[in-house]
Amino acid sequence: DRETWLKVGMGLCHEFGDVEGFELWDAWAKQSAKHDPYDSERVWQSIDQGGGVTFKSVEYLAREKGYRRDVFDTIDTTAQAPAKTPAGAKASRLFSPSELQGMRGRTQYLVKGIATARGFGIIWGEPKCGKSTAMVDLILCIVSGAPDWGGRPMPLGAGRVALISGEGTDGLLDRLLGRADFLGISRDLVDSRVRITEVSGRITDPADVAEWIRDLRAWLATDGPPLRATFLDTLARNFGDGDENSTEDAGRFVEGCAELDRELRAVVIAIHHCGLADKKRFRGSSVFGGALDFDIRTEKTHDVVRLFVDRAKDFKD
Repeated sequence: DRETWLKVGMGLCHEFGDVEGFELWDAWAKQSAKHDPYDSERVWQSIDQGGGVTFKSVEYLAREKGYRRDVFDTIDTTAQAPAKTPAGAKASRLFSPSELQGMRGRTQYLVKGIATARGFGIIWGEPKCGKSTAMVDLILCIVSGAPDWGGRPMPLGAGRVALISGEGTDGLLDRLLGRADFLGISRDLVDSRVRITEVSGRITDPADVAEWIRDLRAWLATDGPPLRATFLDTLARNFGDGDENSTEDAGRFVEGCAELDRELRAVVIAIHHCGLADKKRFRGSSVFGGALDFDIRTEKTHDVVRLFVDRAKDFKD
């Protein structure tokens, strides 16, 4: 039943963490005819490792179903699994390539050849060159489960979107809802799958990031598809205290984005501006460039917005 399924997930998350816990939970859940991988991913996003349910609850449920430790302990499992790390010893941080890929899974794409499903990316360009237009169009493709974005496949299917907006919210809402109307996407669907705020974030502040994670998990615990992306509009407005040209401050921002990605299991995409002197590079510290999984540059000629993928870590050249 669903209550047991949730308790087991929470207990495994508490004991094994986000990555290994999900793999164990989903592998167990696949034995059920009711297993839904999208529902599993969505619910897991809402589970908090410190939520109060521990592995003892899993053991209790197992004993209710006939599990006996004394019988289990007589089974020779040495051929199937390595010995556990002794109590008090530090777990190894080293893995074989196959082990690590088994833990993380293969690289998945939000948009094939353009944007990864996890990590950190930006959409950037000069003022009024189509950054918001590209963002709105991508959001609506995610929400509606469109098969492609500009001809590039979107293999993950429909999902939810979080938009932390601190810039021009009224105009953004007009563009989002107006574009939805134009494309024939119902406002009820948009309302159910998009959460937007006019309060900007402070992504350099770990406490503020933790609050966003908490608020979004509460939403993700409700019925609906999994979160596919968190948008920050714009990077500057959601930066928080500090200077985006500072290596140290930029590093704190990148870590904040990484924490959002780790905890919510969805890519973080920031809207950003080009440099004042050099229009061919985005603004801020070189730390951003080193941390990006992809960047999408926009250019506008008359009424046509063109997108250029300038950086893509895990894509073919």
